[in-house]
Amino acid sequence: PRILISLNWPGGRIGEPDRMLPRIELPIRYFETSTMMAAFPASSRKLRLLTPEPLRVVELWPGRTPVGIMCFDYRSTTVGAYGEVGIAWPVVLDRPAPPFLPLLVEARWPGLGWWVHRLPVTTDLALHAGRSIWGYPKLLASIEFSWRDATRTCTLAEGGAEILRLD
Repeated sequence: PRILISLNWPGGRIGEPDRMLPRIELPIRYFETSTMMAAFPASSRKLRLLTPEPLRVVELWPGRTPVGIMCFDYRSTTVGAYGEVGIAWPVVLDRPAPPFLPLLVEARWPGLGWWVHRLPVTTDLALHAGRSIWGYPKLLASIEFSWRDATRTCTLAEGGAEILRLD
């Protein structure tokens, strides 16, 4: 089934007028994309401070939780081309989880998911649709993808300052 949604989005900055964004046909279709992903161990204690209740951080081993960084280069979609970077870590709902077990037996661990902490995107439409339809913590940023020899690079920047580079 196809659903059409019209987004009437109030200005993103103070003083910016309200505007009607184009209608979005759901599901959004992705025709040409590339993805880069990496996971790094991070302090579970620090991630708990960034994770809302009633979610509980899932540790890979005591004191360390994997943080996933995902870079998406959506070159052809039904909402136009755009870039996106996701920063997320595993969580469970309500009850504390022992290290590693929920990640190993995901199908038997109800409430396991990934908390999306930040989701920068490159277009107004991706920003407003992601916030309005799905409630994601999207923000507008510069995301560039490049190739040098056999190395693919994703660079996230805001206001000209590099925030993240994934090679």
